Order: sequence, then C-alpha cells, then structure tokens
Amino acid sequence: MKKGKKTKAKKILDFVLLKVSKEVKIPANLILYKIFFNLNTFVEIRRVCSRRSSHFVPFNISFSRRLHLVLKWILMAIRFDTRRVGLVSKLSVEIFRIVKNMPSSQSLKLKGLNNSQAFANKANIHFRW
Repeated sequence: MKKGKKTKAKKILDFVLLKVSKEVKIPANLILYKIFFNLNTFVEIRRVCSRRSSHFVPFNISFSRRLHLVLKWILMAIRFDTRRVGLVSKLSVEIFRIVKNMPSSQSLKLKGLNNSQAFANKANIHFRW
C-alpha cells in the first residue's frame, strides 16, 4: 500500500472487517474497538543518551501515539508472516487473532514485549528529564 492509494487501502480494510465480522459475528465498529482495546498500551521505550552511555527509558505516550503504535504493530505482524498468501488473508487472520485474544497473534506478542521492556527498565525512569 504505497504511493498513496487510499481507495484501494479502504476497500481492502472494508473487505477484511466484513470477513472478520462474519466469522466472529460482531459488528465492524466493535471489532475496531476490540483491536484498539487489546493492543492499547500506555508506555513506550525510548533510548536516552546520558554521559556517553545510552539507557532505555519508559515514557508515557499520548493517544495519537497509541494509535500509531497499534497500527505499527499490526503492520509489523503482517510483514513477519512468511506465508505465500495475499495481504487480505494475512490481515484478516491477524485481526481475527487480536479480536479473539489468541496468544499466537504476533502483534499481541509485540505489545507484550514492549510492556515487559518497560517494566524491566523502570529503574531508568530518572533519566527521563
């Protein structure tokens, strides 16, 4: 989905949401809510350099950054999928896994990795100034 083809991207997303809503028997707007609810996080890890050394520091993030991270994790999960099928089927499988909260979802694993790193590096929070 490069070169700004918004209509093609909208058609793909509408088709995927329709396909998943038929499987799960939930309306499309509720599926979007469940995706955001399951992948929502409040912290992010950033690298901060201080005195010739770098530290990973957890930061609170805004609502728009949370949306960006949710979309980023979904796209990364699709890129990690090495099956030789189309984008539509990869996206529909990933969204189905997120809605059903399955542990095989790659984007849920990325969220868990982010939260575990934030918890492990909470001692570095004083570098946040």
